[in-house]
Amino acid sequence: MTGAFVRGRRPLGRSTVLPRLDDEAGGTALVHPSEARYAQDTELGKGGLGVVMGARDRDIGRRVAIKQLRPEIKSQKALLRFAEEVRTVGMLDHPNIIPIHDVGADETGAPYFVMKYVEGRTLRDVLDDLRAGDPEAHAHWTFARRMDVFKKVLDAVGFAHGRGVVHRDLKPENIMVGEHGEVHVLDWGIAHRAQMPDPSGLKGADPLGERLTQTRDGAILGTPAYMSPEQASGKPAGPASDIYSLGVVLHEWLTLTHYLSDLEDLEALLEGVRTRDPVPPNQIETGLQSRVPPELSWLVRGALAKDPEGRYASVEAWLDRIEGVEAGDIPIQCAVTFQKHWLARLGQLIDRYPTQWMLGAAAMLAGAGFFVTGLVGIAFALGALLL
Repeated sequence: MTGAFVRGRRPLGRSTVLPRLDDEAGGTALVHPSEARYAQDTELGKGGLGVVMGARDRDIGRRVAIKQLRPEIKSQKALLRFAEEVRTVGMLDHPNIIPIHDVGADETGAPYFVMKYVEGRTLRDVLDDLRAGDPEAHAHWTFARRMDVFKKVLDAVGFAHGRGVVHRDLKPENIMVGEHGEVHVLDWGIAHRAQMPDPSGLKGADPLGERLTQTRDGAILGTPAYMSPEQASGKPAGPASDIYSLGVVLHEWLTLTHYLSDLEDLEALLEGVRTRDPVPPNQIETGLQSRVPPELSWLVRGALAKDPEGRYASVEAWLDRIEGVEAGDIPIQCAVTFQKHWLARLGQLIDRYPTQWMLGAAAMLAGAGFFVTGLVGIAFALGALLL
């Protein structure tokens, strides 16, 4: 089976154009093969509208990821949404957003786009390891390292907001971390950008409208558990909606629990999004890790107001607050954390350098032991002189 047809996938209608040495001729002649440029192999993921396949680019000699509309989706509105995803991601040139390399159409005319292939694990995968009590995962994913990842997510989303783009589907499955600390925000398929064309005059169901507003027949295609209250009420989503979704992600990323995990019914879940306030992270005891530091709990709270006006004014404001806390710039006696500045800073250092802290504490205890022994010796000596 050739690379053009794998697991029933349609040929992508793109042929190789670059020559290569003919191995059969002993490497002395150039050949110009005309074959499918993209050799698809494994399925990497599937969503409500599209499927992502892994492939090899035969011309450039690199691995890529290819997203296509699902074959059964043929409405004009779905096609427009797909095209707008390409244009949206194309304008987001940022290290934490996966770039698009190419676009094309298969033999049936259905569009696809080619992205950089990245390896890694989603936050959902990491959360599963942490919840399972994996000791290596807990040793690696300290609170400080988790915050480092989250800051990169905020940087990407803030960059998008600055260009008029709202993601609208932020969740652990759409955040990937690489082996070397790379972080990528994925799946901009239902993102909205300023001056996006209005599809209301086109034929066919609007997949975006179904994804965000239908609540009674299970037709929501998004992830209600990470929606903002305004999205769960069928209202338009803006940058503040992304901030709320990221607040839910950070709450779970720190506590290893979702604040609505006890709700399964769709109506109850959406009602919980609209009305239930998450328990502050530092008040949650899981038995799997130490309690979330109070200053991190404080950082989460500013994103989870039910009223958009009560949240951080922007992603940049949230980042500034995080960096201020990391620098120790928090109230001397914080009304939320009830901690002195130096106690908060000490907690940060212990979390970031646990091994060094243990060694230092042992050395201090040993030193204290020598000190006490010395005092006892002096006391005995003085007692002998006085007798």
